[in-house]
Amino acid sequence: MSNVYERYFGGGDVSAGKAGMMGDIRDHALKGDELRELIDELERRRMLNTKRYTPPPKEQWDRDYLDKLSHGYISDYFSREFLEHFGEAAEHVSGQAKRKKYIAAGVILLALALAVGCWMLSSGGTGKEPPADRTSIQSSQS
Repeated sequence: MSNVYERYFGGGDVSAGKAGMMGDIRDHALKGDELRELIDELERRRMLNTKRYTPPPKEQWDRDYLDKLSHGYISDYFSREFLEHFGEAAEHVSGQAKRKKYIAAGVILLALALAVGCWMLSSGGTGKEPPADRTSIQSSQS
């Protein structure tokens, strides 16, 4: 018996198993080989249906879309096709989120570098406070 199957359906409550599974797919915690293994096991146990699902274009895939998909099992979307699409959409949205984080980090680093560069230029490139007026130093030494 599949360990992945046991994780979700081992307690015997199919509804709770489906809800947990769908939440984990949405959160990208259940993905790749584990998801394929679970779909295979559900199909072997004849727990999937054949209801067709037509997804919208990828441009519309976002966190809200994943939330809608995570409730698809309630409206009888619990087929291999639907679950595989759900996994693909979760992968896509997760990748978008990672790209946004990298972009934000890059912008912050760029702003920091610009701030340090401006400070260096204003201090004469030494990183120290600008020197005091030289004429006042020379006249005090005479």
